[in-house]
Amino acid sequence: MKLTRSTLRQLVIEELSKFGDMVDVEDVAKDTDEVDAGDLADTVENQRDHHKDALADLTETRRRVAALKALRAEEARISRRLGAIKEQRVRLSRSITKK
Repeated sequence: MKLTRSTLRQLVIEELSKFGDMVDVEDVAKDTDEVDAGDLADTVENQRDHHKDALADLTETRRRVAALKALRAEEARISRRLGAIKEQRVRLSRSITKK
């Protein structure tokens, strides 16, 4: 296919139609509000503080999860010990009733 002036124009028109309605830049500029740089800096700072608080909450959550895991391990150890004590009690009570 040879690229001529008319085929190029047709390609450009087809591609522009895919973008939808074109809007004038000056019309859009009238609808936007200008923000002072200081206000924008405050917003960024607040977001940073929010992330810092979220990280602290995450650290606290991880600490609690670690404590919970430690308690589960201790519970398992105590449960095994309790099982051994019950078994020993049963053996002793059987030896007493045999005599």
